[in-house]
Amino acid sequence: MQLASDQYASGEQPEPLLRGPASIDGEYVVLDRGRASEWHPFVKADGIGRGDAIIELAASGSTPAQALKFVEGFGLLRKGSESADWRELLSVFQREASALLSGLSLYRDVRRASQDPGLLPRLREKWLHLGAPRAGLTFTEHAAVAVSALVTRGLVGVEERVLPVSNERELAFVSAARTPHLLGHIYHQFAIVMTGNVALRTCEDPACGRFFTPGDARQRHCSKAHADRMRQQRSRAARREGNQRRDDQSAT
Repeated sequence: MQLASDQYASGEQPEPLLRGPASIDGEYVVLDRGRASEWHPFVKADGIGRGDAIIELAASGSTPAQALKFVEGFGLLRKGSESADWRELLSVFQREASALLSGLSLYRDVRRASQDPGLLPRLREKWLHLGAPRAGLTFTEHAAVAVSALVTRGLVGVEERVLPVSNERELAFVSAARTPHLLGHIYHQFAIVMTGNVALRTCEDPACGRFFTPGDARQRHCSKAHADRMRQQRSRAARREGNQRRDDQSAT
């Protein structure tokens, strides 16, 4: 459950981040500070999906247009609300997006390999860039160490804390890290996913490919809209194939 800021019983909430319109200035992505607005990042404990900062950064690719869209929705990666400089190298954005995508892919594959060892020969080919395992480690354990190290590096400067939350029915407690910037929040969310052993898949819509947490074992798409689109495409393809088959039979 994603928690709104007014649910914090203690009156505390995560530090605000800034997001808003941005532009490209040479090698930099520049946030328009005068038009930016504050928002509070809240960690999800029960899964992630389309629209979450961690998912959208991993899906951002490498183009300036994708970087601008991300900054408008979430903000610059390493600039807290008290920053004096509101620009970030585009190359840094691209590098962090690529690293996060690799980390999410590795985490997903480690979970799959631990549940189905038959996948290991194929996954080992994907993990060649990790080098050979240390003595005593399996390839799956070696990959698990690598993704753990990646997330641990992303958590530098993040201060873990617990806060009470309340609604009309109950009082509960949530992890609410104090993060120096957006990237710290993203890696804190990644850590929550990993320590909760949360499942991840990639959307099978070729136009999407985003990571998401499936609601059940049958879910193959990140949203109903994408599932419907793929179903319609399969239906149209089946009709075309049927029409072609009838045309071929008529010709003979």
